[in-house]
Amino acid sequence: MKQFAKILLVITLIAAMLAVSVSAVTPIANSADKKGWSAGKLLADENEVMYAYQSNAGHDPNGVLTIIYKPTEPVDISKYVDDGYFHLMVYVNNPDALSTNGQIELTSSGQSDVEEIHWMAPAGEVVQGWNELFLAFDEAEDGGVDFTKINFFRFYWFPADGADLEEYGDPYFAVADLHAAFYGDDIAYPNDNIQWDNLTYFDMSTFNGATTDLAGKSSVTMTSDSLVISQTGALATPIDLSKYESGGYLHMWMYIEGVENFTETEGQFELTSGGACDVDELTFSVQAADLHDGWNEIIWCFDDAAQFNADMSAINYVRFYKHVTAPTTVIIRDLSFGTEEEMDMVPETEPPATEPPATEAPATDAPAAEAETTGEAPADDTADTSSSNNTTYIIIAVVAVVVIAVAVVAVIASKKKKK
Repeated sequence: MKQFAKILLVITLIAAMLAVSVSAVTPIANSADKKGWSAGKLLADENEVMYAYQSNAGHDPNGVLTIIYKPTEPVDISKYVDDGYFHLMVYVNNPDALSTNGQIELTSSGQSDVEEIHWMAPAGEVVQGWNELFLAFDEAEDGGVDFTKINFFRFYWFPADGADLEEYGDPYFAVADLHAAFYGDDIAYPNDNIQWDNLTYFDMSTFNGATTDLAGKSSVTMTSDSLVISQTGALATPIDLSKYESGGYLHMWMYIEGVENFTETEGQFELTSGGACDVDELTFSVQAADLHDGWNEIIWCFDDAAQFNADMSAINYVRFYKHVTAPTTVIIRDLSFGTEEEMDMVPETEPPATEPPATEAPATDAPAAEAETTGEAPADDTADTSSSNNTTYIIIAVVAVVVIAVAVVAVIASKKKKK
């Protein structure tokens, strides 16, 4: 009995350690914690699992766009300091209308500019739509932050002077999925709430390459120096896309690792009704300049496609190709089709939004005009906050403690029995 109890104790301790470190991702902000956010607007329906928060739109270069999150309970991200990253999804409606003046900040003081670590706003590095950012902690500007008790996040960004607002309007940005992580083999996929459920989807399992499963949804992966992703053969039952032919859209996520390997030669994404490439086809142009490393959200309007006698009521073949100079990874996922209403015109106009909840804090006032000229950060203005979402980790810790206690009792009991 004593030997068994010792073995049980060792196993329990190992299990407890594994339970505590089970996740390589530590949430920094709980997007659903509506009281914790300020200077922003809610961008998801109440029944969504995750939320995004959007800055106020504006084109005054002396104003500022700001999103703030302040959890009640600090978050320990110290294990990521040496080789970890701060991850966030950032939606930008008009990247050309945002200046180089801005910062992404984490602090341990509960306010901005005190015990702070920060990165400069990614001006010139983001595209219109959703962008996935991995910001290395060892490349940040460290102002004495305590990584064991992060309790404040702020992202402020000044608009650019003289920006062209005609196509996308006043600039704004949105954030979602804030966490600390190690950047390993797993590819972080954008939140599923940035998707639509009522579209016509293509079955990705009919494609060549290595079919994989990302977050419960099928995709196809290809790593090659002759990049061609296509169906292995014509669909036995064609898909009717005729209702999207005029004014409809194609939507997909495309992950790229090595976009610098793409040549300037035009690539193509093809839909055909001829059961093969280049036969009764409709094509979209794929340009390297429009893509970036990481996840690209692609939305093409069928009005902009080149039509070569494709029968949209009987599409049975899909192909993507792009010339590359070296092996390059491309993953295609969620290939779907929809109308303006089904897609809410994202990102053609702006992300779908609901009215802010009654408990949401009001947006902060714009800082004084001299903030733009001096490069100083705008003043902080936050609302009352609530606790961050650490429920999962608490449950794991409690379970581990209980199991350890049981094992200890078993050891003590075995010793008494021996006496």
